[in-house]
Amino acid sequence: MLVPVRFVTRLAISADCAVRQVPYLKWAREDASRLVRDCIREAESAGYYAGGNCQAATQRIAMAVNIFEGGRRISLALMVLWAIFVGLVYLVEGDSAVDVRFEIVSPGAPPRRIDSDCQPSDAMEWVYGRKTNRGTRYHATLCFRPMEFPSGKLIPYKAANGLFYGDTRHSLEVSLYTKRVADELSLSAVDEQWIDNRKWVARWKTAQLYAAVMSGGLLVIWLVSAGIGWIVRGFSDRDSSR
Repeated sequence: MLVPVRFVTRLAISADCAVRQVPYLKWAREDASRLVRDCIREAESAGYYAGGNCQAATQRIAMAVNIFEGGRRISLALMVLWAIFVGLVYLVEGDSAVDVRFEIVSPGAPPRRIDSDCQPSDAMEWVYGRKTNRGTRYHATLCFRPMEFPSGKLIPYKAANGLFYGDTRHSLEVSLYTKRVADELSLSAVDEQWIDNRKWVARWKTAQLYAAVMSGGLLVIWLVSAGIGWIVRGFSDRDSSR
């Protein structure tokens, strides 16, 4: 409602300024409508229109209600709040974990660290939130490789008397086997050293992710604010060229 009130007030003062400049129309000021008189009285009490100074009144009214400056301050406040929010989330939840992958070729075989992803034919299991002896958090993905059996490629889940027993990767026996291996996972000193050396790399990647989220949020706030300002300026009586 700020823009209509400012418009009516300026209209009332403009009318009053016009009749002041024409002597034989001064009677119009006394016969003005109640709305115009109230607007003029309010402007005079607020100091916008003291002494009938028309130019000063117009400038003061334009300065008194500046929705564009208010919008810019709101946008700035939202940007600051968003940056603080993302920063706090990073401090609380941004403890980076190193991602590491292991392959297991048969039951009883030690896990071997690999750089590639698991294959579609592998059975997979995950270990989250473990720590090395030096306190580095890591997430491990275990890739259980299939083996050739007379009935086709199956995941070996048991070894007894020199024989391997296998089943499909979604079977109950294989699921119990992969979960047990994940629960009992123990890293070698070499693997722990590799994870410890990747600690700062993981932190840098996490920081980049949060920085991208923060920048994206700030950009969205700025674009929305600019769009709303452009729309409001189209309805406002303010001359945008000033």
